[in-house]
Amino acid sequence: MPLFARPAVSGLTIVACGAAFPAATVAAAARLAIGELHEHRAAIAQGFPLLPALLALGLAGDVDGLEERLGLVEDGVRRRGALALGLCVLLCTRASLALHDGAIDAALEHARAAAEISAESEFGVPRAQSVVLLAAALRERGELHAAERALADRPPADAGWWAPVARTELAAIALARGDHATAEEEALAAGAHLDQIGIVNPILAPWRSVAALARKAGGDADGAARLSTASLPSRPEARGGAVAPTIAPLTRSGTSDAAAGFPDSLRPTRQ
Repeated sequence: MPLFARPAVSGLTIVACGAAFPAATVAAAARLAIGELHEHRAAIAQGFPLLPALLALGLAGDVDGLEERLGLVEDGVRRRGALALGLCVLLCTRASLALHDGAIDAALEHARAAAEISAESEFGVPRAQSVVLLAAALRERGELHAAERALADRPPADAGWWAPVARTELAAIALARGDHATAEEEALAAGAHLDQIGIVNPILAPWRSVAALARKAGGDADGAARLSTASLPSRPEARGGAVAPTIAPLTRSGTSDAAAGFPDSLRPTRQ
């Protein structure tokens, strides 16, 4: 594949991930974008646009050589001084993968560094991404007030899917502090927005998990069951072997306290 085409394919891999295509399909597209390490070492080191492919690869569970590739990108962006965009997106990628794996301390470190960089830049999407990831890591640490402060200024609507993802995070924070009504309201609003833009993979935004947990905690077990068993869109690529089930944990490390006592049919499971 020509090198100039790789960033385009890289972007398509994260779209496929968001649309909950099978993990094997996402990983195959990501590896096509990245290329073989020994053949494209220079391109990887210079191409932070390949980061979406690396993120999709990690979320799909294909981690062979992932850290080496991330290291090459980091060396490249630091060498060129591409901090405001390249390094920020790289740190956000590392934070996302760490959250997915339940490595909360590492996620917090990467997200905090990314947020510090993005605060001094004019790039809206990396700013939105960094503060959402920072809030998620803080919430996982039980630092709810700090998580809310991180999201004091919600990402604008033009921040791509990070606007509804931020709303999902606000819902998760509300759930963690016991405000079930707000958690459900915010989660459902985020879900409606995500559905509109075609992001259905709960690994990226577990709004349905948050809403179902909030309903159950608020006493509506039947409503929680209906929500939790709703299926992904009826698309052949999303059936069986999708990147994630409809109900997903907030991170791979486990679920919120609100999940305690959930029936097996409603309790989010680890991936």
